[in-house]
Amino acid sequence: MSIHSLRRFFLFGLVLASVAGCTVPSPLRPIAEQTVSLSGRCEGTGQTGVRESSALTVTANTVRALSWQVDGGQRGQCRFDLADFRQTRSRPHIELAARSGTGCRLMIWRDPRHITLSHAGCERQCPSGLLADALPVIFDPVSGGCAAS
Repeated sequence: MSIHSLRRFFLFGLVLASVAGCTVPSPLRPIAEQTVSLSGRCEGTGQTGVRESSALTVTANTVRALSWQVDGGQRGQCRFDLADFRQTRSRPHIELAARSGTGCRLMIWRDPRHITLSHAGCERQCPSGLLADALPVIFDPVSGGCAAS
């Protein structure tokens, strides 16, 4: 489809929506980049029984310390430590890549009310299916503890 066809299709959709009395939503905007600085610790057990314990220290988007343990009881556990990762990005979000070459990445970002620690592609580092039940860790940027739900 050419760009002109796409424009016509989009304009037709806008006209149709206005004739039908619908409101057209505004385009989504990305979260504004914010500097991450935190000395935090968060522990908790999710609804699936997976227990997570994390400690994170970040200064001006540079990770200084990281320890994140995911414990599924009988299902096993896995652990992420800063020594096993190298920081590959600091903006617009922080990204750490596993030194092992498994493709495991940890990401850290800040929105106006939270600092989030999440994983991607780390299934090979943990027992089968455990990470599917591990939620991202969400810190309160002021207290450093777990953010309130």
